[in-house]
Amino acid sequence: MANSDKAEGGYPWRIMLVGCLCLQAVACWNGEFNVEQGEAGNFWEPLHYLLYGTGVQNFEWSKEYAIRAPVYLAPLYGFGMVGKLLGLSKLGVLYVMRYLLGACGSLSLYSMARASEGVLGGRAAAMGFWLAASNQCVALYMGRVGVDTFTSMLHCLMVAAWFKGRHVRLVWLCAATVL
Repeated sequence: MANSDKAEGGYPWRIMLVGCLCLQAVACWNGEFNVEQGEAGNFWEPLHYLLYGTGVQNFEWSKEYAIRAPVYLAPLYGFGMVGKLLGLSKLGVLYVMRYLLGACGSLSLYSMARASEGVLGGRAAAMGFWLAASNQCVALYMGRVGVDTFTSMLHCLMVAAWFKGRHVRLVWLCAATVL
């Protein structure tokens, strides 16, 4: 491996992470709010109920049917409480959740790229990081309040664990994707 492929070769990983966070912020701001399903029907309604004590509950989240696992709502509830404690409007709380999810998505993508650096080399890892970070689909789904957001983060962390040879972590992350 050439010296320029090593981490010491001068790849500005911190600057690249900041750039990725900026791309996520723009994607979160410009992403549409899906009122029919996804953000609204599947996640915002139960979160609204948890955060504010009122709201329409669909049958998927009801105690009788329990089709959806409430595990997914726990981090969203925490993110939502940040916005609520800041005294933001409900739309502001939604955007706080989107920005925090986008930041977590950026960090998981960064983790995957840094883990791949040891196997693929610095150039390939840096190129893969920027190709994924600047991809419109990746930017949009990492900043949305939906299952695809957490799934993409878990997949990035799974690939990072695989590159690092951390097989126990890989198995736990794979198991978490079915929750």
